[in-house]
Amino acid sequence: MKSLKRLLSLTFLTSLALSFPAVSEEDDATKPKTKVADEFKQGDVVSAETFNQIFRTIERINKVAQDEDIDGSWICTAIQVFGNGVINTADWQQAGVVYRLDNGQLTFSRTEGTPTIETVGTATTSAPSVLWSAGGGGKESDSSTHSYSMIGGTLYFLDPDGRNTTPYAVSIVNANTIALKVAGNPANWRSSLICRSANGIPASPISPSATNKKTSLDIAWTDVSSDETGFKVYRTLSGEASSTLVATVTEAAYTDNDLEEGQSASYSVTSYNDNGESAKSKVITATQDSIPPTIIATSPANGDEIATDDRQLTITFSEKIEAYCPSGGGAGPADYCNDYESSVDSFSLPIAGVAAIRNSTRVFQISPPSSGYGGSLTASGSMMGSAESFQPNQTVTVKVNKDYIRDVNGNQLAEDYEFTFTVGED
Repeated sequence: MKSLKRLLSLTFLTSLALSFPAVSEEDDATKPKTKVADEFKQGDVVSAETFNQIFRTIERINKVAQDEDIDGSWICTAIQVFGNGVINTADWQQAGVVYRLDNGQLTFSRTEGTPTIETVGTATTSAPSVLWSAGGGGKESDSSTHSYSMIGGTLYFLDPDGRNTTPYAVSIVNANTIALKVAGNPANWRSSLICRSANGIPASPISPSATNKKTSLDIAWTDVSSDETGFKVYRTLSGEASSTLVATVTEAAYTDNDLEEGQSASYSVTSYNDNGESAKSKVITATQDSIPPTIIATSPANGDEIATDDRQLTITFSEKIEAYCPSGGGAGPADYCNDYESSVDSFSLPIAGVAAIRNSTRVFQISPPSSGYGGSLTASGSMMGSAESFQPNQTVTVKVNKDYIRDVNGNQLAEDYEFTFTVGED
């Protein structure tokens, strides 16, 4: 009789344990479904191995989450509260008063050899980031990298800019599913997630870039995975509705030689191994372009005569241009480069001239837009202050320095350009 009672008790525990949901990769992560390989019937005998597995499952579900429970890669559905219109990428779908992102990847990599309560690991996401936040210094279209600590079942993410930390309570739904919920009062733009195991697929590459090399485009990215076999490069040409796999490589770089002059292409990258393929990186776009910009007009025009109080100078280019530092040093507009010089005898400036401006001879300049802002067809500015005027009866030479000017695809102005104008009577 005792054996029968024990068997019935074990059968009940088996049914209880197997009622916890297990999520397959094709299931909606927000609606976990129960999947049981075999159905137990009255009188079935359960092995010790099966019972040990059941008890381990119950213990895992009821224990406080630890570092080892989240280690590895996860495919996540993220929910963000309505955030003042900041979410504007097509990957996020509005669902009532919240936004939802499906199939985002989140990979945890622990720092080895430190006590659990002090463990600091690295969490990387695919693009768009499932952990993006207003204080993160990123954009909702970007992937992101965060430091994290797990303390008492709460996961603390440090934003990429290092200023804000967000706590998430971690719940183990089952052996293959975890839930992350913002602890406390969630601010706008913070995500809550439910994630299913990615079965050891590698982390998505981050920080992709595309560089015009005149007859090709060089694509590069940062590998943040340690278990990938290689990378897959996807391309969408202008006018195409979907991307195509164009290369499978083992290095974190690819050169696309299959483009025509003036053709634009968008790229994303994944990493893969025997367990599968990561989510795609963020998309970057570039244009193959070998034609340098030229100057098509100036105001004043070459040889013009202007009045002493005419101050505006405008240079018009054949295509959008930007200023950059020839040596690569310095930051911001080209006139803040490390190799910047402002002496009257030097013209180490993007666009500059020397003129007598009311009893003093000095350098004046105008600056094209800095790199990274999309460029401009013109560079325009005032040659002097609003209360100043030119000394009459002089000839002024303006020089456009090729070393500081390039188009938005990286082609440098072919040669220096000079023109002159005269200043009339007072």
